[in-house]
Amino acid sequence: NGRLLVDGVVANNLPVNVAQDLGADYVIAVDLLPMNAGQEMERQAEPRNLAEVAMTALFMLARATQIEQALADVVISPAVAHINLADLTASEALLDAGYKAMVREISRIKADLMR
Repeated sequence: NGRLLVDGVVANNLPVNVAQDLGADYVIAVDLLPMNAGQEMERQAEPRNLAEVAMTALFMLARATQIEQALADVVISPAVAHINLADLTASEALLDAGYKAMVREISRIKADLMR
């Protein structure tokens, strides 16, 4: 249709502002590129091909420019450093890590929403 579409990691990696602009009262952000303050980014699994190298470079760019976290009410950071996020066969491992991360934060989210 004459449009150029790109992955969100290029345009707005963590679009908390978009959710708020659409009227969200409470925003839960999921950060697949977690990094603790003062630490270097954890190394992901080695890329296996040129596409994964390109995606890894995009993830590094996204980490360097990611300032939206401060706008979110809560940020969920699944333990995924051992998974190459460009690996399309890793969906089960990613889902499992996301589920475990949400279980760790669910009490906090429920408490926030009850206020």
